Amino acid sequence: MIKFDVYELPDNKDDEFKHHVEYREYPEEEKRHCNLCVVCGFPSYPKCREWCPHQGFNNED
Repeated sequence: MIKFDVYELPDNKDDEFKHHVEYREYPEEEKRHCNLCVVCGFPSYPKCREWCPHQGFNNED
């Protein structure tokens, strides 16, 4: 289960941002090397890591 901090844009410019926490389950959790890849879910994993534009971001290697 991955924790997400969710921020919602206000409806009016004078309103505040709304914030809440969500916990989401992903079937690939613990099967990919980092949470970014788990959430992405690209089907050609791990081959997709060769061209991923986010390679190096949140990377645990």
